Amino acid sequence: MKIFLNTKDMKNPIIEITNTRQDLYNQLSDEWSSPFEQIEDEVFYILLDDRYNGEPTTARGMMKALNIYDEWKHLLTSKFVDFVVDDRALIVNLK
Repeated sequence: MKIFLNTKDMKNPIIEITNTRQDLYNQLSDEWSSPFEQIEDEVFYILLDDRYNGEPTTARGMMKALNIYDEWKHLLTSKFVDFVVDDRALIVNLK
């Protein structure tokens, strides 16, 4: 994991964290802090609760519906991750 200051916009610098593929795997497979369940070695999923009305069609929308967006939004910009939104499940595939 690398931490750096993105100064592209000098008026609003942002601290960014870059993750390696192994870092992402460790985060997703951590049974104590990850909401994701592991299906296969590099495939993880999380289900939307039946109490939620509607079915999000994007990974970002699904993360917001699951209330995990703030903590896991870094997955959306990772080059090591593919998403599948299937009815009421968000599937994360490490590539």
